Amino acid sequence: MSRLSAGLLIVVVLASTVVVLCAEPAPPGSPLNPFDPPPGTAWLGNELGLSETPPPPFEPVRLQESQGSLTVTCWGRRYELGVLGLPRRIISAGEPILAQPIELRVVSDGEELLWQQTSCRVTERSPVKVQLKGAANSALGRLRWTCTAEYDGLLRYDFILHPAAGATVDNFEIVFPLKQECASFYYFAPGGRGATHQMLSGWWHQWWLGNEEQGLEAFCETEEAANSAGRRDCFRVESGEQVTNVVWNFANETWQVRDPWRFTFGLLATPVKDSTAKWHRYRAGGPGRNVNIYWPQTSVQPFYTHPIPNDVDQFRTLVAAAHAEGEKFIPYSMLTQISGSTPAWQAHEAEWLRPDKWHIGADHPDTGRFGAVIYAARPTQSFIDYIVWQNYHLVKELGLDGIYVDYSMTQFWNKTRRGQRMRYWPFFRVRELFKRVYTMLKDLNPDNLLIAHMSPHLEPHLIAFTDIYLDGEGNWVGQLGDNYLEVIPLEAMRAEFMGHQYGVIPWFLPQWYGATLEDQDVAKFQDNGKPAQVTIEKSHHLFGLGLLHDFGFWPICGTNPEASEQYYGILDEFGIGDAQFFGYWDNAGLIGGQTEAIKASAYRKPDGGGLVCVYNVTREAQKPTLRVDWQRLQGQDPLTVVDAYTKEPVVTDGQNVALEVPPLNYRLLWVR
Repeated sequence: MSRLSAGLLIVVVLASTVVVLCAEPAPPGSPLNPFDPPPGTAWLGNELGLSETPPPPFEPVRLQESQGSLTVTCWGRRYELGVLGLPRRIISAGEPILAQPIELRVVSDGEELLWQQTSCRVTERSPVKVQLKGAANSALGRLRWTCTAEYDGLLRYDFILHPAAGATVDNFEIVFPLKQECASFYYFAPGGRGATHQMLSGWWHQWWLGNEEQGLEAFCETEEAANSAGRRDCFRVESGEQVTNVVWNFANETWQVRDPWRFTFGLLATPVKDSTAKWHRYRAGGPGRNVNIYWPQTSVQPFYTHPIPNDVDQFRTLVAAAHAEGEKFIPYSMLTQISGSTPAWQAHEAEWLRPDKWHIGADHPDTGRFGAVIYAARPTQSFIDYIVWQNYHLVKELGLDGIYVDYSMTQFWNKTRRGQRMRYWPFFRVRELFKRVYTMLKDLNPDNLLIAHMSPHLEPHLIAFTDIYLDGEGNWVGQLGDNYLEVIPLEAMRAEFMGHQYGVIPWFLPQWYGATLEDQDVAKFQDNGKPAQVTIEKSHHLFGLGLLHDFGFWPICGTNPEASEQYYGILDEFGIGDAQFFGYWDNAGLIGGQTEAIKASAYRKPDGGGLVCVYNVTREAQKPTLRVDWQRLQGQDPLTVVDAYTKEPVVTDGQNVALEVPPLNYRLLWVR
């Protein structure tokens, strides 16, 4: 017999059977089942994950006041605030990213109206939050604003406008002017990504524009601030030679603004934190695996969505076995979904059920093993309290090293406002859930991990509170063949999968299981005729793209294990953990001779020695001659260049190197 203590709640486990000692609220001192906590006790209103100190590696947010100007600073970023509290200048990763101040622009009777700020005061100041409130007037009316800055760099804005009697606008919009060089790529959740270009579309609730090093995200939960829902011209990107404007347009025709007019949005400059020291530290597969991602098993746990054990001692044995192998034990979990068979859901379904009743059916090939529907929950305060509380006790009592969170994203449902149907994305509530869970994990142990599977829905304001984001599982059925670049071009790789510009470690999840391949690319087949395991060469096709862009892998879903052995063996032999990365888009001074067909990225150790990944993005073998500044890569000994895998010497005249690179694959040079 073992007991899992959880504050006031205790479960007794006998012969792998959970004994519910009390299903209803009981007098003080009575044992209660922690898997079915009664409403209003133990977990409701808990303060787990609520802290006045930022969790590592974040730093406190600070407000600087100087000669009437206000500046918010946090790790790696600086926001200089202007009218309405909007940034007039943003510094991220050491570079200014705005070309001009962000502005709420109003045109009435053909004239642009100016806002005259009448008040601004600090209402809250702590290491985790700074809040400012103010007001401004224009001919349109009086606008009250609140700016709440958090330690991860998020600025939340709440605008309330009381228009003057009869006031109308001809054009009403908020404009984000980015420097063109800081807006090379875009990512719009879910799944819109690539090179920035002119756009005119319906309302995008979340967007990010940036380059390989920094960027800017903005998001809002609904389009109800616009004059009409469903317009196809309320969002636009204007890409110019020096300035790229991103615009949410509320009205582009004569409109009498409603009273009150409200608009709430979030703004976040990226990257959000420094993860470089751990970029290549963790590995979930291949030789040297140090992260054991545990998938739900019906013999071990009753619910798919949370690692609540049938037998506590059995589960602790699994954890101990992983620790004995030097591995972190990270079980599968969900934060925004919950099994319909859990007692907690059954007790709170009326409050937690979303209006659209979104769910994963009990006939799903994986989750269906547990015989229950999985519901996406409404992120109410009580639901957040429950999820944080439950994960706290599971991690603490079972000795877990963190959690793997599936569906790490915000999912919308439809609302009706003023007779108009529109999408509602509960971004701020889901963010609060992730922030509390992340803080709770780091409070228990700074080395705990939150691994977020979010593909294809990247939200920088959400993955800020994760250690690793897992991407790559897309709807590739019928699309993915033998070339990943046909579904994820180089520009999309740089926009979504690199992680550098977000500050979070990126892992790629291969999807060879669903690919359409010729027999020559498949080592083993599934019973349904789909690939079970691709060849060594085809696995290296994807490994090479990872080296080219400096992202890692969870090498499953058809990845060839022998290729994994080769790939990780070289990374370990080289010692990539402390190497500096030089991407092909910005290393012409290091590696010349690159073309549209040949791209080359490099890694350099602090004391010298490097790897050069030379990738052929075409279907024809290429024979490039590259000009390499070997002195910047080599160590203290005389220059030696070898093929990293075969160890065969590679001939160079001291500057140029001629290679033959296979189609859709790479050569890896080791510079000693």
